[in-house]
Amino acid sequence: MISLEIKDEDLIHRQSLQLMDPLTGIVYPGNQISFSQNEVFRLKNAEVETESMEEENEEENQESEENDEENDEVEDNDEENNKMKKHQKDSSKAEEILERLKYKNKWTVIGSDIVSRLVKRPDDTREQATFQVKLWNTWKSQLLEKLKQSTFDNLHYISLDATQHPETIFDNLNERIDAFGCAHIPSKFPKKLPSPDAGLSESDIQNFLSSVNLDLGEPKRDISNWGKFCPVIFYESKELVESGYFNVAAYKTQVLIKLKGHLYFLSSEPKLIKFCNNPDRYLGKTPYVPKLNLSIHGGPFSGKTLQAKLLSKIYRLKYISVDSIILQWDTIKDQTELQKSNSLYSKIVKKCRAGKELTGDMLVEIIKSVIGVKESKLETKGWVLDGFPRTLEQAKALVEAGFGPQYAIVLQNALSKSLEQYPYFDNLYNGYREEFLETIQYLEDSESTCINISAGNQPETVLSAIQFAIDPFIPKAVSIPAAKNEDPAPPEWGFTKNYCPVALKRRNILVKGQKGILARYMSKYYFLSSEEARTNFINEPHNFVTNRMPMKPPPPRIVFIGVPGSGKTTAIELLKEYSVPYVEFDTFLHNFAKTQLDEQRDELEYMIKEGTGIMSPPLIVEALMCLFTMEPYASQGFFLENFPKNKLEIETMLKDEFSVDAFVIMRTDSEVVAQRQIRAIHHGKVSAKISKKIQENEDMSEDELMDTFLD
Repeated sequence: MISLEIKDEDLIHRQSLQLMDPLTGIVYPGNQISFSQNEVFRLKNAEVETESMEEENEEENQESEENDEENDEVEDNDEENNKMKKHQKDSSKAEEILERLKYKNKWTVIGSDIVSRLVKRPDDTREQATFQVKLWNTWKSQLLEKLKQSTFDNLHYISLDATQHPETIFDNLNERIDAFGCAHIPSKFPKKLPSPDAGLSESDIQNFLSSVNLDLGEPKRDISNWGKFCPVIFYESKELVESGYFNVAAYKTQVLIKLKGHLYFLSSEPKLIKFCNNPDRYLGKTPYVPKLNLSIHGGPFSGKTLQAKLLSKIYRLKYISVDSIILQWDTIKDQTELQKSNSLYSKIVKKCRAGKELTGDMLVEIIKSVIGVKESKLETKGWVLDGFPRTLEQAKALVEAGFGPQYAIVLQNALSKSLEQYPYFDNLYNGYREEFLETIQYLEDSESTCINISAGNQPETVLSAIQFAIDPFIPKAVSIPAAKNEDPAPPEWGFTKNYCPVALKRRNILVKGQKGILARYMSKYYFLSSEEARTNFINEPHNFVTNRMPMKPPPPRIVFIGVPGSGKTTAIELLKEYSVPYVEFDTFLHNFAKTQLDEQRDELEYMIKEGTGIMSPPLIVEALMCLFTMEPYASQGFFLENFPKNKLEIETMLKDEFSVDAFVIMRTDSEVVAQRQIRAIHHGKVSAKISKKIQENEDMSEDELMDTFLD
């Protein structure tokens, strides 16, 4: 924390002396103005002073010649005195240099033409300066002092005398920072890249720009998060302008060689020069879409209202539903303000009360009255129309009023299931469909961009597709062709390393990704377990990977395999300290059977009771899905015993990617196992299968029982 200390009176005096150039807006301090005026006056008298100085120098030269002869005699006689005087002279000279550095008063000279046009701003009057100093002192006492006490100790607080010359303050600051052992990292400015040759494809051009003029050891560059939009124009006018490949700069925000640089595309040579001179000015904020005007269209049950509300929240758009507005108007008791704000209000109310359809002009008038209303302190960045316009007449009225949407988003869905549940929607949908194509075509001809989105997917998938279409700054994932697949260096792997992020997100399991199935997202590489997983990842990568919180691995899932008596249960009991739930599969299957239909339930209960039979693959998948997703096993994991029991169960488990961390195979000598089982019989602790065997052979001796177990 750096504090520039100055007395209130000095600060008021300094502000009251500063003047502004009305042509450039630059404010000059009073000391610089006074210094410039004195310097101009000194230069005017320079010739007269030069002549007089020449005459004085001639006289001094004559006197010095005479004095030299006398001094030679004195020096021969008193050499020690001369050395002492020289030492004193050098010391005083050093002190003079330090004093001059401390109280430096040399400023950059302002031209006389600029000085002559300087004016005082109203904010720089003594009264206004006094008021501003009082505000500063209030803020300092209430917030700044608390911040200092709570955050900074004496080793991290620098106090400087602000009455000195700016260069002197800066020198003092550097000395203090150096004393803390801080390093000055040199700035690395952007470098202009050569223009690509004509005739190259877009991919070849990008490959050329990403690899040309690289520093030694520097990896290939990526296109920045600005894409091909010019950051200088956006900074100056908040407009998004796409640029070509002829004014491109390479820049990385940190100077480390091993970090990737990024490509920035500028719209012209002057913009490129501005960017190269001060890149951080234009990259200070994350790029965003400054304004969006949308309309969402779709048939019944297409989800247009949900998507419209989600988009309004994400992009701070005003959500507009004409039906909702009219219903809201009906609840307002005093409608005087509504009559003032809407010229067609009386006609609208009259038609509504008569049950007649409102014209397109009336509906657009309702929309216009809502768009101009400020509902909160946060400024909205556009609007989104829910299901409007519905007809060609409404679309024409909307465009003619100057409210044509930038994007008309059409949610396409098959309504067979909805129409089965709600047959009366059939006529409604047919009526909607007849005029819908004409309406969308008119909007498209009116310079609106029409986007068709499948509404049959999950809402988050539909939202992702819409965002990819309307927001150029949403990071996108790209598929890496198998021919170009290379093992990226570990720092470039994604958050899931070489595991599939889709399997981790959707099923909370770790599945190794395949080397040939690779995707890149935000300069990171992700391995996917299948082509279907890669397609899902590319369609909505931000739903599988997030930067807001670190991704957690799934809980431990360990399967214990072995014959009865091999010690599986004992081993699991010794692992109780890890607080991982123990699952005996037959018991779990019994509880799972209660949730199934009659036929499956009877099949499972018979298998458990008899200890025989083979489960069908669909039942195995359902049981394992329940084990992997239900609590407490989903969050705490499990130690699983007595599964899998046969080849079919293992194959089904592997085919459907029910991955576990380890299979613990308990290998034991057969005689030891038999002896353990006999002891278990005496204690009444045997499995259902063994218990049935004993009941069938109640008259067996212990030796015969041992032989049975060994068999």
